Order: sequence, then structure tokens, then C-alpha cells
Amino acid sequence: MQPVPPRALGALLALAAFLAACRTGTSRAGLWVTCNCPYLTDYDDVAKHSVDICVPPGESATDLARDCAAHVAHGPPDACTCESPRGPCDGTQPCKSNEYK
Repeated sequence: MQPVPPRALGALLALAAFLAACRTGTSRAGLWVTCNCPYLTDYDDVAKHSVDICVPPGESATDLARDCAAHVAHGPPDACTCESPRGPCDGTQPCKSNEYK
């Protein structure tokens, strides 16, 4: 039996690491929460962005909402305010904008 070439061994290790990372990045079920996140526009006007987030148990809805809004709003969001949870979510789509449908 011939030894495995280093290049093939490196590719095999990279594939194993990739598959392990995919497994650890699985979605987590939780509850849907609607949050409003204010931000300043380019003209220093106050605006707000509404997002729906899937909040897993033990996570902060306001922190997750701020992270979500930071990706979809037109400016850096300030502290978000969130409503009461309204129903279960499976975690496959953790963040949805209510402004762009």
C-alpha cells in the first residue's frame, strides 16, 4: 500500500473541517419576535426599521434585532424595542426585514 500524498491528506482534512463547521452552524428553533430599531439617516433624520427575528431560548431579542437591523437598515441601529413573542420558528431564517418584502 502506498502512502497518501500530503496534498490529498490536506484536502481530506479541509473537507472534514468544512463538514464539522456545517454541523455546528445548524439553526436553532425559537419564537418569532417583531422589533423596531431606530437609526439615523444620511440627513440625520430619525427613522426605524422593523424586523422579525427568530429568538432561541436564552438569547436576547434586542441584541439579535440590532444585529439583524445592522444588515438591512440604511444606517447603524440604536437600541431596538421588541414586542412579545408570537409563535414558534424553526431557525432556518433567523432574520427578516418587514420593510422589504
